[in-house]
Amino acid sequence: MDPIKDKPRTIQLDYYSEHECKVVVKPKDHDVFMDSLQNVTTACQLGNKSIKFFEQFRLLLQKLAQWLSQRRGLARHAYITLKEGGFLFIVVRLTAEYNRQFEDDLTKLDIEVATDPELDLVNLEVLALPNGSTDSLRSFLDPDTTMEFSPRAEQD
Repeated sequence: MDPIKDKPRTIQLDYYSEHECKVVVKPKDHDVFMDSLQNVTTACQLGNKSIKFFEQFRLLLQKLAQWLSQRRGLARHAYITLKEGGFLFIVVRLTAEYNRQFEDDLTKLDIEVATDPELDLVNLEVLALPNGSTDSLRSFLDPDTTMEFSPRAEQD
């Protein structure tokens, strides 16, 4: 009789134990893992933080898409790309002329994201660019780390 298979239970390990402890994990259909309790604890913490980060990234993408949809007709393209220490949201305006309201709205978005407790793992900077050549835009974008926002078709 295998007590673990027959009845679910909690196995508690003390991170601060005086004795060095090794943890062995036997996942289904995978190799056996063995490491110190401290390393396993760190891996679990990183795993939890990674899950939280990806949830926040999805929320960020939704927030940016919503912001763009409310400014339909003002932006030609929008991208999110990696920047040292975080992300860069680039919005290419339809015109080359300065639009104070658009810039103010983008600044407000930047502040909202920075102060949103649901996005505490996300570091975002924003940048508005005037309409220009595709070549000049390429200097800001790495095709391997850039996502482009696609406008949705208007719904009747």
